[in-house]
Amino acid sequence: MTNKEIALTINQAVQTADVETAAALVAENYIQHTPVIPDGRKGFKMFLTKIKNNEIPAPKLKTVRVIEDGNFVALHHEAHWPNRKAMFEIFRFEDGLAAEHWSAMMDHPENTASGNRMFDGATEIMDLDKTDTNKEIIKTLMNEVFMKGNFDKSLILGFYHPEVIQHNPFIDNTVDGLIDRVSQLQEQGIKIQIEHLHCLLAQGNFVLAFSEGKFGNDGVKPTAFFDLFRLENGRIMEHWGIVQEVPDTMTHDNGMFRLPLYKRLGGYDGIAAYIDHAFPQVAAHPDLQHLFLGHSMATKMRQRQLIIDKLSSSLKGPTIYLGKPLKEIHQGLNITLPQWESFMAIINKAMDERGIKGETKKDFIDHFESYRSVTVEAELESV
Repeated sequence: MTNKEIALTINQAVQTADVETAAALVAENYIQHTPVIPDGRKGFKMFLTKIKNNEIPAPKLKTVRVIEDGNFVALHHEAHWPNRKAMFEIFRFEDGLAAEHWSAMMDHPENTASGNRMFDGATEIMDLDKTDTNKEIIKTLMNEVFMKGNFDKSLILGFYHPEVIQHNPFIDNTVDGLIDRVSQLQEQGIKIQIEHLHCLLAQGNFVLAFSEGKFGNDGVKPTAFFDLFRLENGRIMEHWGIVQEVPDTMTHDNGMFRLPLYKRLGGYDGIAAYIDHAFPQVAAHPDLQHLFLGHSMATKMRQRQLIIDKLSSSLKGPTIYLGKPLKEIHQGLNITLPQWESFMAIINKAMDERGIKGETKKDFIDHFESYRSVTVEAELESV
């Protein structure tokens, strides 16, 4: 089967509680981001068994749109679970099996601002030769408008057709309808902000943006945003959207967006392997080796263990750090900013050598940089 066929078959199996069919189509370590479904193939089977035993209701899904982009498949559903909802799902595939899954859903109100339902509208995928161009347009829109909160009409009209068709239930059609809704929210003190664009999937004239941000009044909650755009001639002609608050508790510790950095690094074993690769290079560097002179083998092994425990615990792993505060450990070592930069150059190079790349590498570097203020002597940093 194609990835699209597998995704649709999994959905059908969920609706009929066909435990074995669904389980055969997902990886053993199936990574789950849907808050109510446990992690892994085993967790997925447990969830389906509850449906089969009538412990929880089975969803009824009408798939309206499907987008395929590389090893990702996104689906847009009219859902009844138990009341009418709109729903988006994303599957990531590896070796012919679903390896990772995200989803969000939102109640469908009886009446909408535009009169359009949350899943009506065009469905035909066209303009396959414009896939990359359309994806870049939406990437720029998310960065320049929604992440910066800049809703100037002249800027908006550079992305949207003036008569854009709206399926967000609280926004009316047209660019004016969008701007009016944003103004209403601002007047009510309701904040909407996209903070991180996690995923852009595109096929022809359709682009799906999956992002993380905040929405609400004071004490705004972390929120997942799914936004599907249909473009014509380089401008957005139609939009569908779902907003779902991230719950405080889930049946797994993967989060709704991406695995915690601890898991992405391979957990405790992955972090330990990285430290064993990187820190001998740190201890041998001409700018840094004086910090390790005179240490016995026992002391070095103790230092290694504390470094691993500190990283693991600070990255939300199941490890307890029993060492002293880092500021106290580094006080009096007179570590300078150039020495810190030499250290970070080794850290960066070691990540490349260990195959840590992309967003995981960026996040890991940022985590190390967070220790700069308790490592570098302030008066020496300004020299």
